[in-house]
Amino acid sequence: MKVPVQILDLSSGAFVEAELFDEVTLEHFVETQRNWRPMVVEATMSMVKRGVDSKLQPTHWHWNWENKEAQLKQFGLSFYGIEYAGQLQGLMKVDLAKHAARITTQAGEGLAYIDYLEVAPWNLREITSELGQNQRFGVVGMNLYAAAVLLSKEAGFDGRVGLHSLPHPRTEQFYQKTCRMMPLQRDPAKESLLYLETTPELADIFLTEAKR
Repeated sequence: MKVPVQILDLSSGAFVEAELFDEVTLEHFVETQRNWRPMVVEATMSMVKRGVDSKLQPTHWHWNWENKEAQLKQFGLSFYGIEYAGQLQGLMKVDLAKHAARITTQAGEGLAYIDYLEVAPWNLREITSELGQNQRFGVVGMNLYAAAVLLSKEAGFDGRVGLHSLPHPRTEQFYQKTCRMMPLQRDPAKESLLYLETTPELADIFLTEAKR
């Protein structure tokens, strides 16, 4: 599957057509280690040296997508990427098999659980500003999240999505305000990460707003 999506070119303020795809390969994972991880690590080390509050530092500097190669063909798992101008701009892993809704009104119902969602570091303000660079593209993460909502609908889960957010304040705010997700609890089983979930109604509101 390959479909066009609009991402925001922050240098011009105009939307450009990128490609959302689900044919993720090992080569994409290698690309993240080669092109993404050095920037994330460099920014994190710089923040540590400057004494920046740990809550404001990137917490995903150690992620390694290559470790997920064996999961590419695993039942119940889906991977999505966004590419523009020959560069990978974002990646996401979604689990359709192992998680159920926690919101009281729909507890036990199936949902799409976003296990990992990462945008390229040049699209993250906290990283680019730390390195003295300009942020390149916006709404990459929103497009990936929208793909998870649509996948949930295709799977018969009515748009239900759940995830544990990275602890950065901007990330938690993104899921709550932009993605319209409900914060439920700090999960002690997941390093006290904030667990969020969306209802079918909130999923539809998000999709409507995302089209504007």
